[in-house]
Amino acid sequence: MEKLLVLGSSIFEQYQRVGDLVPEYVVANCSLGGTTSEYWARTIEKILVRENPNVVMLYCGSNDLNGNTPDADIIAHVAQCSNYVHAIMPKVKYCYFGIMKAPQKTGNWERIDVINEAIKAKMKIGDLFIDPNDIIFKESAPRGHCFLDDGLHITQNGYAEITAYAKPIIQDWLQRLHVS
Repeated sequence: MEKLLVLGSSIFEQYQRVGDLVPEYVVANCSLGGTTSEYWARTIEKILVRENPNVVMLYCGSNDLNGNTPDADIIAHVAQCSNYVHAIMPKVKYCYFGIMKAPQKTGNWERIDVINEAIKAKMKIGDLFIDPNDIIFKESAPRGHCFLDDGLHITQNGYAEITAYAKPIIQDWLQRLHVS
């Protein structure tokens, strides 16, 4: 059976039904609340070897914004994660979920767009970039019902909408990679 390795900060740590994205996979969710892109760049190699996945999904960068990490560093750390995946396990498929424009990130939404676009531009051919903002951010604002009162974390309804949006994209991507 194929294995999905989920890595990231609390957004992925709290994604209770992340396995619904690829129900035919066994899921190892090694996400950890409060982590940054630099943390994942430092630890991904060890986790890859331990978990031996077929697909890696990463969400990080949001906490970096709170810590005033320079954009270039966030982008470089995410690229480093991708580079490690491809160097250590070249057959592993890699997917990055873009930083979410949560209410807590008000004032950083344009910055998030710039960072997400730069990360997407650095991704390798065959990798997948999912932009959750396509579903949780509409009409120039976060969709309130998608977020908990803290303005950062996602409600179960929000996760359900993200899953409904991302699942067909991920399924199509995996199908195309298996056929190729």
